[in-house]
Amino acid sequence: QGIGCPECAEYGFKPGQMAVLYLLYHPELRARKIGIAGGAKKNDRIGAMQKRGWQVLRQWRLFGALAREAETAGLRWIRGELGLPQFLRREDMGRRGGETETFSAEAITDEEVINKLESIIRESSVNN
Repeated sequence: QGIGCPECAEYGFKPGQMAVLYLLYHPELRARKIGIAGGAKKNDRIGAMQKRGWQVLRQWRLFGALAREAETAGLRWIRGELGLPQFLRREDMGRRGGETETFSAEAITDEEVINKLESIIRESSVNN
């Protein structure tokens, strides 16, 4: 009922709708990426990333607010606890962006990241 409402806007992420939290891997760039996509954009975004060489390691279909919370907590863990900086630049990602959600694939295993994200999702589901 106002300007800038994320639920009413015809664009962008909608926290009140279903979304996908995803973990991607790019073998040539030696990078991983955590991200979220919602609504009709979820397939477009992930598909566009796959065309650029990204492989889907795991996807979780979640309520949008939970997906955003899990993405934020996962990146906080990667940046804070693990001390892993952003790994790719804007030029590496192309016009779709997402470079701020990247980290080195050599610093931690797929299994460790997947286990941590699943733990975050479980904890967030219990608390909400």
